[in-house]
Amino acid sequence: MATTVQSICDLIDRIEGKVILVGHSKNGIMISQVAEYRPEKIEKLIYLAAYLIPNGKTQGEYSAQDTNGVLKPYVTRYPESNSHTLQEEIYQEGLYHDCDEHIPELAKRLLSHEPVESGIMPLQLTEENYGSVRRFYIECTEDRAVTPFIQRKMYTETPCEKVYSMPTSHSPFFSRPQELTDIFCEIATL
Repeated sequence: MATTVQSICDLIDRIEGKVILVGHSKNGIMISQVAEYRPEKIEKLIYLAAYLIPNGKTQGEYSAQDTNGVLKPYVTRYPESNSHTLQEEIYQEGLYHDCDEHIPELAKRLLSHEPVESGIMPLQLTEENYGSVRRFYIECTEDRAVTPFIQRKMYTETPCEKVYSMPTSHSPFFSRPQELTDIFCEIATL
């Protein structure tokens, strides 16, 4: 996790001016931690069906509360690399149920192992840094991976300036790209 966060910080340090960061799913924790380290470089954070975790908590703590999600039985752990991955047979139902049929095939080429560390590392956030960055949330109301229950719990506990709702699966960038783009553009102008 530290390596990924540092890579994002390094990237935005090379960009002149401020950026808008979008975090999808588990990557919500990454943009939160980056905002703690580079609040002056970030105009806005957008959480897309993402983990919006408060200071001192972990993604795993919130995932454990999401008892209606369909993914957990399909996670394969790899202790030798301290990573895990999602079994391909759950892609369609769990991530892409409203997407074109070719999307799960594409996902087989795109999705890879994730480090276990990112789910168990407590976020270190302060009101002074992270709290100074504007936050927006896009909930996916038909999400079977990060369910609407846990999305609402997170953006209620860590309020955002505005919450948008999309009647989509976990992957609106595939199922409703124009609608998602319109929301991004609206947030950019706020």
